[in-house]
Amino acid sequence: KGHKKGNDKDDDKDKESNEGEGSKDDVEFQEQLAKLRRDIEDFIADKKLDERVARIMQNMHPIDVRKVIGTAFPDDCRSPSGFVVAQIRKTETEAGRPKDYRWDMKSFREQSRDRGKRDEGRRTGRDE
Repeated sequence: KGHKKGNDKDDDKDKESNEGEGSKDDVEFQEQLAKLRRDIEDFIADKKLDERVARIMQNMHPIDVRKVIGTAFPDDCRSPSGFVVAQIRKTETEAGRPKDYRWDMKSFREQSRDRGKRDEGRRTGRDE
């Protein structure tokens, strides 16, 4: 027990020392996240997209969001929300995102966990 208690104190010291170092990074991350959310909201409003598209985009990796936002719309787009959902699927497939991928909001950079196989009707080990 005494050893465990000592570890708890050490853990607290680590947390305290990391707070000062990480706070600048945390502030920058929060600013980036706030800007990303504003950009998504502006894009949704500008293109008159539905709430479903807004929810999908809030859970996407920021790199993918930027690609989708930068996609040119066709002149005669009858279903803007449908067009954007198709672009989201295309972008995530090209990026190698796993099916039903949700961004963990830990880093704006891609991590190995941000890529994986998409289940496109093929059997996987879990299906067997």
